Amino acid sequence: MSAVARARGGFLYDVSLTFGARVVGLFITILASVIAARVLGPSGKGAMAVIGLITSLAVQFGDLGLHASTTYFAARQPSALRRIATLSLWAGLWMGVLLSGLVLAAAWLFPGSLGEIPEGYMLIPVVVIPFSLLSLYFQNLLLGMQRIFAFNVVDLAGKGVGLLATILVLYVLHLGVWELLMAGLAISVGGSLVTIWIVLREAPLSSGIDRDLARDMLRYGMKFYLACLCAFLVIRIDLLMVNYFNGVTEAGIYSVAVGFADLLYMLPIAIGTILFPRIARDQAGEGGLTLMACRFAVILMGAVCLAAALLARPMILLLYGSDFTDSVRPLLWLLPGVFALSLEAIVANDLAGRGYPAVLVVYWCVGLLLNIGLNLILIPRWGATGAAAASTVTYAVMSVLVFRRFLADSGAPWRLAFVLNGPDVRRLYDSARSLLAARQVS
Repeated sequence: MSAVARARGGFLYDVSLTFGARVVGLFITILASVIAARVLGPSGKGAMAVIGLITSLAVQFGDLGLHASTTYFAARQPSALRRIATLSLWAGLWMGVLLSGLVLAAAWLFPGSLGEIPEGYMLIPVVVIPFSLLSLYFQNLLLGMQRIFAFNVVDLAGKGVGLLATILVLYVLHLGVWELLMAGLAISVGGSLVTIWIVLREAPLSSGIDRDLARDMLRYGMKFYLACLCAFLVIRIDLLMVNYFNGVTEAGIYSVAVGFADLLYMLPIAIGTILFPRIARDQAGEGGLTLMACRFAVILMGAVCLAAALLARPMILLLYGSDFTDSVRPLLWLLPGVFALSLEAIVANDLAGRGYPAVLVVYWCVGLLLNIGLNLILIPRWGATGAAAASTVTYAVMSVLVFRRFLADSGAPWRLAFVLNGPDVRRLYDSARSLLAARQVS
C-alpha cells in the first residue's frame, strides 16, 4: 500500500471516528435540548441559549487564536508538547480570569442588556469562562497530538453527563433554569479538569514559560484571532440580536432552528477537524484529500439539506411540540446557508493548516459587517426568519470568497472541488461492496 493510500485510509478512519462521535454527541445534545424545551418552554429555552452564547462569545473573544496555535504547534513540534501545555495552562487561567471580570463589569454597567433574562444568571458565565477556555486549549492539544480517540471520548462524555443532568434536574427533581445552569457549570469544570489531566499525563508541565514559543504561537494565533472571532459572530450574534429586538421567547424559537442547522453541519466540522492537523504536519501535500472531501461533501450535504427541508416540520413538531412550530420557517431559510458554510469549513481548515492567508481575515470582517447590517434590517421586521435569511446570504458570500482563494492557491479547477470523478465513483462502489460483504458474513 502506498504512503498516500495509507494516509487517506488513516484520514478516513479519523474522520469516521470523529463524525460518529459528532453524530452521537449531537443526538445527545438534541435530546437534552428537547427535554429542556418541553419542560421550560420557548422562554426558558431562549434563556438557556443566550447564557450559553455569552459564555462562548467571551471565550472566543479572549482566545487570541491560541486554540489553533496549540493544534498547529503540537502537530508540527511534538518535542515541544510540555512547553505548549505549560503555556496553555497559564494563558487559560490568566485570560479566563480577565474575561470573567469583563463580563461581570459589563453586567453591572448594562443591567438591562439581557431583556427578560434575570441578571443573576450572568454569574454562570463569570465562573465557567476560565474552565471553558482551558478545556478549549487542552482539547485542541489532544487534536494536535493526534489523540483522536481521547479527543472524541472527552467531548462525548461531557455531552452524556449533560443529558443525565438535564433529566435529573428537570424530570426527577422538578427544578428550573437556574438549577440546570448550575449543573452545566459543574459539568464544565469537571470536564476541563479531566481534559487537562489526560494531556498532562503525556506532556507534564515544564519548569517555566518558553517566551520564544509563546511569541511564535501568538504570532500564528493572531492570524486566526480576528477571523475566528468574526466567524463566530457571523454564526452566533444573530441569536443575541433576536433576543434584543424580539425577546427571549423569539430567541428560544430561533435557537431550535439553529440547533438543527448545527446538527446538519457536523459532517464538514468532523472533516475539517481532522484535516487541519494533517495539513499543518505536511503542508506540501494532502491537497488531494481536501478536494476529495469537498466533492463528497457536495453530494452528501446536498442530500442532507434536501431531506431536512422535507422533514423539518414533522421533526420539529414531533420533538419539540406545537409551541415551536414557528421554528420551521427559520430552519428552511437557514438550509442553503448551511450547505454553503459546510463547504467553506473544509477548505478554510486546509488554508489554516498552510498558515492562513491574511486576506481571509478581511473576508470574515466583511462577512460580519454584512451580517450585522442585514440583521439590523431584517430582524425587527421578520424576527427569527429575518435572522435566518441574513445568515444564509452571509454564508453564501463567505463561501464564494474563501473558495476562490483556495482554488487560486491550489491551482485546481473548480470541477475537482465540486464534481465527483471516476475514481470517486469506484471508491463509493468498492466501499458499498465491502459493507455489503461484511453484512453478509455477519
